[in-house]
Amino acid sequence: MRPIMVDRGIVRFAVNICSGESEIVERREIMPPPLPFKDPKPASPGLAVRRRGTHIEGVGNVAEEPAQVQWPPIRVTSPDFDDMGAILSQMNIPYEEINELSQIPPDAVLLVNCSDRWMEPAESDVSALRQHIQQGGVALVSDFAAGLVEHLVPDEASFLNETEEQEVMAQITDKELARLLGLNQLSIQFDLDGWHLPVTLPSGAKPILTTGDIIGQSEGPAVLAYSWRLDEGMILFTSFHNHAQLSDLEQALLRLMIMMPIATMTGESLTNVHTSWTQTQMRPESITDKRDPIR
Repeated sequence: MRPIMVDRGIVRFAVNICSGESEIVERREIMPPPLPFKDPKPASPGLAVRRRGTHIEGVGNVAEEPAQVQWPPIRVTSPDFDDMGAILSQMNIPYEEINELSQIPPDAVLLVNCSDRWMEPAESDVSALRQHIQQGGVALVSDFAAGLVEHLVPDEASFLNETEEQEVMAQITDKELARLLGLNQLSIQFDLDGWHLPVTLPSGAKPILTTGDIIGQSEGPAVLAYSWRLDEGMILFTSFHNHAQLSDLEQALLRLMIMMPIATMTGESLTNVHTSWTQTQMRPESITDKRDPIR
């Protein structure tokens, strides 16, 4: 096979068929640039082809496969009532456990587990988190870590924790998250009393999960998880987190919610981050969790 013409990025080849005849076919070489850490450029469309013996049949223009996401460093606080590190381990995503928020690299995603220590956080931890967010960092904080949020924006965010153990039907208001899960609502279980329910949200906050009445508390819609921009960074809060006897759908939800701050930090869509992670799980040497990835 030898090239005979180049025109607008399309290379035409002369191919010798078994019969001795020649046929002109086209092939477009797609060489995407390495994915930048931030401010990514959209992928250009490529030409999908299906191979049949010696023939190459074009089947139309489709989006080019996303490049592999360059995963940022991830720091996770010590486990307590929540254990996001366990979810990352099941996903084969490396992370480092920290005890103090002052140990956050500026380019790291921070995951703050639900723990009593955040109910009245030390000022040093609040300052470290504020500095991380001001510098463009991203954090996912769960349940009792609401104390950190209240100290960051005391005039805007508030929570109540006189809640009961209960199962609720959560509405997924984030469209991309709903599409990846393949549903608009799911049942989630709060297995302990005293979980933190948002009462007032920071300015500009976007709900991720909502629900109807909360037993013993709210009448009407309530927010269970939300995100909002703060200075140059972003914080995501969730009342719901890892616990014993999670359903398959709850596990899928938590995996995707952990990917959300990673997507924000890398400047990628949640879909591309999920696709990149799924592709790594298809490599035999990387699979330790035998459950199927989210489809």
